[in-house]
Amino acid sequence: LTVLGIAWSPLMMQEVVEIYFGDPPETPLKMTPSHPVMVVGPTGPEQMSAGELTTGHRVLCSNGQEESEEFVTVRRSIVEARFVALKLTPDRPVRAFRAP
Repeated sequence: LTVLGIAWSPLMMQEVVEIYFGDPPETPLKMTPSHPVMVVGPTGPEQMSAGELTTGHRVLCSNGQEESEEFVTVRRSIVEARFVALKLTPDRPVRAFRAP
């Protein structure tokens, strides 16, 4: 992958989507509602925005090997935050890794 651009949002009140995995829930992945997320769809992997996720979707993530986990909680909140947006080429899904 090649980084074509980096853009920072200003520090301001913004919506954040938190996805909690496991039971008990682990530290969440935090993202903007527009962030693309790979999920298991009826015919295989498909992309949707984080803002569309609900409890019960199976989200594709990685811990060093392919894995699919059902998340147990989605929380949305408004927080003061700054986000960074990366423009990559080619434009394709990038694995998110959780610390071991």
